[in-house]
Amino acid sequence: MDQPTDPLARQLALSALTTEQFNLQTARMGTIAEANGRSTLYLGTLSSTVIAIAFVGQANQLGDGFYLFALLLLPPVFLLGVFSFLRLVQTSIEDMVYALGSFRIRQYFLGLDPAAVPFFPPTDPQGMTKLERMGVVATGPLQMLLTAASMVACINAIVGGVVVALALRSLLKAPVPVAAVTGALVALGLAALGFAYQVRRFSRAAALAPELYRVKARTCPGGPPCDQTEQTVLGHDADVGRTPTALPLRPSQQRRQPQSRACGSWLWSAEDHAWNRPMPRVTTPTASNSAAR
Repeated sequence: MDQPTDPLARQLALSALTTEQFNLQTARMGTIAEANGRSTLYLGTLSSTVIAIAFVGQANQLGDGFYLFALLLLPPVFLLGVFSFLRLVQTSIEDMVYALGSFRIRQYFLGLDPAAVPFFPPTDPQGMTKLERMGVVATGPLQMLLTAASMVACINAIVGGVVVALALRSLLKAPVPVAAVTGALVALGLAALGFAYQVRRFSRAAALAPELYRVKARTCPGGPPCDQTEQTVLGHDADVGRTPTALPLRPSQQRRQPQSRACGSWLWSAEDHAWNRPMPRVTTPTASNSAAR
């Protein structure tokens, strides 16, 4: 990452980065608020539907009117749950991207004054390992079970299983044990499908996240074109389970390019890191407690 040497340029860069960090934090709060709102909307709709079905069941003595009423109300609620789940997965990925951008700005601030490093959360591999042991940072794909998307997916899977069981009981006159077992299997299948979809989406997002912070070398003023190969400015973890993070700039990883080729800028290169592997680890956003909203 280029660090301007001119005092005015550095001051402007710090002001811009501070504003951008504030914007990223505000955007993260927006994703959390949207996730809470969508989850509340779905759970409120489901709660009202169940209460209405219970009243109809008491008045109709579980007759044909009860089954018809339930089969008319539950499928729309199931579709609402599916749409809510898909959007919650998107908001979680957005939160991860915003957290990653905020993390990289913090890395820039750490590089300004080494004396300020102890006042920031740890960002080195040893510090991230300690955060994992404390439970602050996710340690594996099972962390997906704690997200709002997983909550909606599991409850919606139960709704889908109930719809199937009621349909078998009312339309095919299936015995109660058969309908109950079939509904339970359908619910488990839907829950597993939602979990697999969420893991796949986060795997894809974690693999593409480093591409968001790739920059091409600029053309040097008054000189030949700079190196046109893309320089990676973001390292990422290799195994499944950790959020892609920007790696601290160590002296052994700093390299000064000739003025005629790289404009004299300091560059980060992911090739220098042992963590750079084809398949990055996957997790919810860095703030795992906010992801489990």
